[in-house]
Parts: sequence; C-alpha cells; structure tokens
Amino acid sequence: MIKLQNLCFPDPEICSVKELYVHETEDTLLLDGFINLLYLEKRKKYTQTERLVLKLSAPGYDRLTVYCDRNIVKTIPLDPADRSEKAYPLPCEELKGRVLYLGLRKAECEKRDSGAGKSGSGTWEYPKGAVYADLPEEVLRPVNIGIDICTFRREEYVARNLKKIRQHLLDNPAEEAGQHLRVYVIDNGRTLDLSIPDPRIRIFPNKNAGGAGGFTRGMLEVLNDKEKYSLTHVLLMDDDAVVDPEAVVRTYGFLSTLKEDWKDVTVGGALMDENQPKNLLAFGEWWEDGYFKFTLGGQDVSMFEAASAKYLTEAEHEYERYSGWWYCCISLNVVTAENLPLPLFIHRDDLEYGMRTRGQGCVFLNGAGVWHNGFDRVFDGVNSYYDTRNSLILFTLQGGGAAHTALRIALKGIAGAALRFRMCDAKLAYQGVLDFLKGPDWLYRQEPEKLNDRLRKQVLQLGPWEELKNQLREAEYQELTEELDRFRRDEAAGINAYAKRSCPRSRKHLLTLNGLLMKGDAKPVLFFPMDSIYRLYRKKTVVLCEPNSGRSAVIHRDYPVFLHAAVLMFRTLIGMRELYPKAAAQWKAGYQRLITREAWDHYLVR
Repeated sequence: MIKLQNLCFPDPEICSVKELYVHETEDTLLLDGFINLLYLEKRKKYTQTERLVLKLSAPGYDRLTVYCDRNIVKTIPLDPADRSEKAYPLPCEELKGRVLYLGLRKAECEKRDSGAGKSGSGTWEYPKGAVYADLPEEVLRPVNIGIDICTFRREEYVARNLKKIRQHLLDNPAEEAGQHLRVYVIDNGRTLDLSIPDPRIRIFPNKNAGGAGGFTRGMLEVLNDKEKYSLTHVLLMDDDAVVDPEAVVRTYGFLSTLKEDWKDVTVGGALMDENQPKNLLAFGEWWEDGYFKFTLGGQDVSMFEAASAKYLTEAEHEYERYSGWWYCCISLNVVTAENLPLPLFIHRDDLEYGMRTRGQGCVFLNGAGVWHNGFDRVFDGVNSYYDTRNSLILFTLQGGGAAHTALRIALKGIAGAALRFRMCDAKLAYQGVLDFLKGPDWLYRQEPEKLNDRLRKQVLQLGPWEELKNQLREAEYQELTEELDRFRRDEAAGINAYAKRSCPRSRKHLLTLNGLLMKGDAKPVLFFPMDSIYRLYRKKTVVLCEPNSGRSAVIHRDYPVFLHAAVLMFRTLIGMRELYPKAAAQWKAGYQRLITREAWDHYLVR
C-alpha cells in the first residue's frame, strides 16, 4: 500500500487554525477541514485508487463515520480502550460526491484532563492515522523527487524548512516519501553555510539571476543527478514560505499512483496567506490576454462549504491552469535540457514556463502547498518594470501576440502607476516596454543583478512610520495612525480588512479622471498596496503605507507629473505601433535559444 495523506491537525510551527483541519462538537470530531478532505473526483480521474484503506489509532472514540460530502456512507464501531492501529476499508469507486472525510464520536468513558497534545476543547486526544491506496507494488510508479529551493538571504526561513524536511521526512522511517528525496538549495545571495552534514541536502552558491535563475540552476543540478539517483521529478519551493512536510507526502503518494495517461502531470501548489492562514490565495489560475484570472481572491476555506467548493474539487481545467513556483512539482520528462525557463529574473517566469508546459496538465491538491505572505503586503516598486516587460514577453509567446492587446498591456502599467501618484513606477513600467522591444538577444546579454540594481535605484524609498510626524500635522498623524492600527486589528481578528476599505467605481470617477479635473481635497488619505485607486478621488496628499512594516512615504498630486506620464504613454503608443511587429517576430524566432542547458550554463557563469 502507498500512503496518500496523513490525518493532520494544528501545528503551532506551521498553522494553528483548527478549523482548517477539524470542526468539533461536544461529542464529535469531524475531520472535514480543508486539509483533511480527500478529493474523490481527482483521485478517480488521475490515479489508480479504487481501493482505499484507513489505518487508524483512535483511543477515546467509539465510532468511526465515513462521509461523502455531507452524507454518511459507512459507520464502524471502535473500541475506545484500544490504542493499537487498525485498518479499515473505505468506499471510493462507488461514490459520486466531491469529497470524502471522517467523523469520530467521543466515548464518554475516555474523558481526560486538559493538557498538551489535546484537541481544541482541551479534553480529547487527536487520533493518529493515514489514508492509503491499496495497490500491488508492481502497479506503483517509481517516484524520486529533487526538491529545488531558491533563496536570496533568507537564512532563517531556509533553516526552518530544512529542519522540518529532515525531521518529518528524511530522518523519519515511517514516511516512505522521505526515502525518495534529494534537496538542492540554490543560494543566490551566497550567504548560507555550506557545511550541512547530510549528503541528501546540498547547497549551491549561485549568481543572483533572480528566481528564474535560481530555480533553473536547481533544475540543472537535478538533471545532472537524474541517472545517479533515478530522479523523476523536480519540486520547486520558495525560500520564504512556511512549508508543511505533509505536502511532500501527498505529492509523492499522488505521483506514485498516477494513471498512464497522466504520468507527467504537474502537481501545483496551494498558496495560503501567512498573515491570514485560513485564506486561500491561489489554487490554479489562468492568464488570458494580459489578465490574471484569479477565481478565489482570498477565499476563507476554514468552513466546509468553501473547502469543498466545485472549483477546488473538480477534475477539470488541467490544461488551462498554471502553478506558481512557491510549490510546483514537475516531471523530468517535461523539464529537460532543451526545455528550461526563460531568464526573466522575477515575475511571470513561473507563468511563462507553466503556460509553455501546460500540455501535460496541472492538478492541485488540498494540503499540498505553502503559507506565504500575500500579494497585498508591499507596493510594486521595481516589479513595475518586470511585470510590464515580462507580461509583454509572455503575451507575445503564449497569448497570440495581437498588437492591440500588447499595447494595452504596455499602457496599463504606466497609467495605473501614474493614477496612484507613483511616477517612479510609471517610469519603470515605461522602461519595461522599451527593453521588451529590444528583443531576446538584448535580454540574454544583460547581467541580471546589475540591471536589477539600476532599477532599484529608481524606486520610491519608504521610511519608518514615525517619520511622518515631520511631514504631517499632529492631528493628521494621529488620525492616520489610528486608521493603520484598526487595519492591523481587523487582520489580527481574521477580518478582511481590505473589504472594509472598498471604494466602488462610480460615474464621477470616470468623468473627472478620478477627481484630477476637480479642485483637490487637502486632507491626507492613507493608501495601502491593494487599496482601490478610487480612494484617491480628488486627493492632493497621499500617505503610502505597507501595513505589515508600517514603512511609508508622503506623495502629492502634481500636474506636471501627470503630464510627464501622458508623454510616456504617447511615446509608448508610437513605439509599440512602429516596433512591436519586429520585436514580436524576434521573440517568437529567438526565445528557444535562451531555454537550453547550454544557454543557461553560459548565462550563470559568465
């Protein structure tokens, strides 16, 4: 038998939100949280898991109930005094619902005092167990995974995640997945201690070629060891994310049981919000005509109805979705010496590669992913350049290349930044357009770290919140401080703080260019990274603030600045009309030269 997933419970070092794992009543423990669900449709379509077996040790419980969606499909009496592990067949093939989960009734005779290791009510131990696929050994697919971690000066995060991987996987004989792993840490910052006394973990100093360069270096090292260790997959994993080793257990079990038709499918990673751990930020998105198709947008999956929703559980859209590189496991039949990522440094690198390789499909599992800072924590800054340049590259190669859509992508970054009073970002977006038009050969000739350093010097610098005392009246400073504190309190309480700040678009916003054609309102407004642009209606003074750190800056409405932005947009219009057809032809004809082992070997060592 091969393990598919463990029964999981809150862990303060990973996630302590109980409702993501279980929901509890006075006499029942329901394992119907997002992480403990078993997705039936996906298991049936992609894997050979007709026969499921639960191995369970559940002292203190006298009945096991198996649910399909909200319907009881099986009940099994338990001996509450028995601490041994027993095996129980689970229904699967005959069921028609979306998800399978378990319920356990607490036995009155086994009540205990509260203490460490007990359930949320403080009186009941959590059971121990796992769900297995009952398959003959010869049917299982051989799976050996190279974990590819790209890092840049994130020593604490990397040390924590490596510790977890070693404790729960590499050094844990109870987890078969751990015996099929090698770990490759690509150190773009060249700051990590190289003397890890474990041959299964290797650290490679690397030039700072961004996430694309780091992850590709990891791919190359995995390919170098492919024959030596019989590696079959590479698992890309962010350095600054909270990783539950259970994600690797589930990925390994899923890959081991794949049907022949899906043998090279990619396992994508769920992205949970580290600041709001119950919020699911990404679970397979689309990109069409320059737009991201986010179907979740911070969905709270602590409730069963959201956790079992059709979008999450359905076995569809495999050839449309892509996975971010925060957690993404790809077959080495897809990652080859002739099919590597483009050297895009950061942003859209995972999207470009995901779209280019989506012919093998991409599937997402609950419990396989990471907790990471959300997209709403910081302002774009230098990413304005990469988002614009790389989106144009991506659209040209994968989106059809229609000139009018490319023009819209080019203008969007400039206009959006200008309307947010961030002229430095508008200039960066314009530079992204210019550099895209230079073609693939120009991109390959760049020293990525030097280019990034030049771009970063143009970014608006934010300072400590306290510095605002010297730029605002005392009453203004106090009022904005209270607003920031309310935002943080709401987030700490699990409230969607951005939703409370929503500002719907109206006719007045459109007719007055968001108030630019009207007399300005002198009262300062606090503006967070994901706030609606319409909060700036008629405002003359804006306090930009990143809510986690409190770093901030004061900017003002300046009509010469807007005129400058209009000039940049006009130049973009002319330049794209004249040069886009030639640039698009260059990208389509020349990008293959940039994605080979030979090209990357030269790029990373020159």
